[in-house]
Amino acid sequence: MKNEIKRISYLIKDKKKEIFFIKKISNKNIKILLQRVKKDIKNAYKYSLSNIISMILPDIDNLERSLQAMKNIKDFNEIKHDLKKILFSFLELFKKNNVFIINDVGKLFNPNIHQAISIAKKSNFKSNYIIEVMQNGYQLNKRLLRPAMVVVSQ
Repeated sequence: MKNEIKRISYLIKDKKKEIFFIKKISNKNIKILLQRVKKDIKNAYKYSLSNIISMILPDIDNLERSLQAMKNIKDFNEIKHDLKKILFSFLELFKKNNVFIINDVGKLFNPNIHQAISIAKKSNFKSNYIIEVMQNGYQLNKRLLRPAMVVVSQ
């Protein structure tokens, strides 16, 4: 009977240790899961606008091209003024929501944020520098939405 009680006592101690160990691991796993969920929620909030902004970018491109095409035409001053106001409103909205324009003329080509569409020789530019931006790129909270389309020096 005494031996049986000792054996049961050891079993209980072993089970208590096992339960303590399982509880410790479970708490650790819960903390890790909670951190991951918090990070996912933060990223979802931070980048929730990316799809909407990506859908607006072609309209901004068209506004910029329209303004560029009307640059030297004096007959459309009122329309140009209105288009500039619309474009400015979009750009202010972007600024408020951490959307940054990639327009890097004169800077070193970076394949992570630039897409080279042409290479040209220019004597006043070092090799692999951006000569011209054909289409602006955009980043949302340092995440690339669209690379800038650029002409690179050779």
